Amino acid sequence: MKKLIFFIISFLTITFVFAQDVRLMVSDIHAEPVNSQEIFVSWQLPNISEDIDTTQLSLILYRSPQQKAGNTTLEDLKPVVTLPYNTTSYTDTPDKDSSFYYTVIIATEATSQQYLIIPAKNTTAMAVQVLSHPHPAHEHTQETVQDKPNSATGLRNTPLPYLKLSMQSTEIPINPERKHDTPTFVLEESEKQRRTSVPQLPDPYIFRQEQETENVGEDFILQEIIHNQFANKEYEATEQALRDFLSINHSKDAIDRGTFYLGETLLYQGKYQQALSCFLQVQDRFPDLTSRWIQAALDGYQLPIIEQ
Repeated sequence: MKKLIFFIISFLTITFVFAQDVRLMVSDIHAEPVNSQEIFVSWQLPNISEDIDTTQLSLILYRSPQQKAGNTTLEDLKPVVTLPYNTTSYTDTPDKDSSFYYTVIIATEATSQQYLIIPAKNTTAMAVQVLSHPHPAHEHTQETVQDKPNSATGLRNTPLPYLKLSMQSTEIPINPERKHDTPTFVLEESEKQRRTSVPQLPDPYIFRQEQETENVGEDFILQEIIHNQFANKEYEATEQALRDFLSINHSKDAIDRGTFYLGETLLYQGKYQQALSCFLQVQDRFPDLTSRWIQAALDGYQLPIIEQ
């Protein structure tokens, strides 16, 4: 009987400690190279009760050449940076010739160096390094004087392009039988000519995760779609497979990549409006990458020409 009671007490104690660790743990950590110098690391904060003073909490970001997992110590690692608790991302500038795993832990002044480390939750599941040859989409272009907002008005010196629309003049004879028709908008002649041209589409872009050789779980499923269908230009099948993938609950990282792939697939099918919607959904996550894809979708998405 004493053994049973001891077992129950031990089990409840371990369960309570484990629950506290999970509760005070970031999740959905992701690291993505953005250029030849920087790696962008992001994560989600946990939902904690209001009675916990978050001003006593801080976030510590670690970088390690080997992956940490389980209930382990981080004393052998030097923190990259200590951040306020409400921080959800950090841009790191590591060594160019090495790949790293990133870990984010929630700490207090009384916290020991023993932490519960779970891959893909509070530590990255795969190593990452800066880009040796940055993708053109990741290269930043210097903002010109014309593009900078005017300090007085807040507006750009060079106005954004717009479609020139003209409403039918009342000087054109109106058919009495169609006098109740709604006004018809037509594009200028230059826009008619522009609409007949095929927009220049970017080359297919595949994220580093889908180029790995040992993917598992959701990454493996997404990799199979990209390698077996998207790479073979089976865009209709790819669209359906990606929609099925996105209809299931996955990590934010997988959802963002799947949404971007869906945008590519729709763009190659000429579904410019739907593609634009996908790219806008992940614009904040991949700002540099999506810019030219958004432009390609806008170039292809034109107002319909209504013949007179």
